[in-house]
Formats: sequence, structure tokens, C-alpha cells
Amino acid sequence: MPATLVHMTLASERVDASMHFYRSVFGQEFVPVRLGDVTLYRGSIAGMGMVICPSGMAAVHANRSRHQLQFQVENVEQLIERCEAAGGKVHTPLMDHNGRDYAVVCDPDNNTIEFVGYPREDA
Repeated sequence: MPATLVHMTLASERVDASMHFYRSVFGQEFVPVRLGDVTLYRGSIAGMGMVICPSGMAAVHANRSRHQLQFQVENVEQLIERCEAAGGKVHTPLMDHNGRDYAVVCDPDNNTIEFVGYPREDA
């Protein structure tokens, strides 16, 4: 049986900013969960469970790209705008890549996220 990715945990230096970013960009709710004196956020993106937790709790010490996700989306330009409005930044501006719109953005912790459009009929 093939593997299916069902959950991910994002270790974040800026938990509140990351939660706001992913909630705003993907339109999903993240619920705070208290574990002792630490708050993490549980939700989902693209049908996959996701937890955003403090880097120290996860013992992750990195300053860039703890993950790189790629999403195929209807409107890459619209997602870039949402990312910037939610505190992200453009890493690779919108371009044509083999007949598809393509861009890379960074979340508040500087993790890269690729957005790839569906193939254009004129390509």
C-alpha cells in the first residue's frame, strides 16, 4: 500500500505570525492548544492535518526552510497577494514555468512555499 501524507508539524520561531499566515493564505482555522506553559495551534491545510509549535518545543534550530511545500492552485497571483498581506514575502516572482504560472513565497519563518498553476491551454 502506498504511503499517504496525512499530517505535518511546523516548528516555528514566530508561532502567532505563522498561525496568522497559514490561516490567512489557506483560509483554514487553527485552534490554540495549551500544553503546560506552551501554546501550539492545530488545524489543516490542503486536507492534511497541521500543527504549528514553538521551535524550542520541537528541538528544531534552523533559520530557513524547515520545510518546502508545493501547492497546485487555480490562481498563483492571488495566493502571492494573500501571502504578502499575511506577512509573507516573495522569494521567486510570478513566472511562466513550462506553461504554468509559478512562484515561490516565504512564510514568516522564512520557509519556502511553491505555488504552481494548472497547465494553460495555450501552452
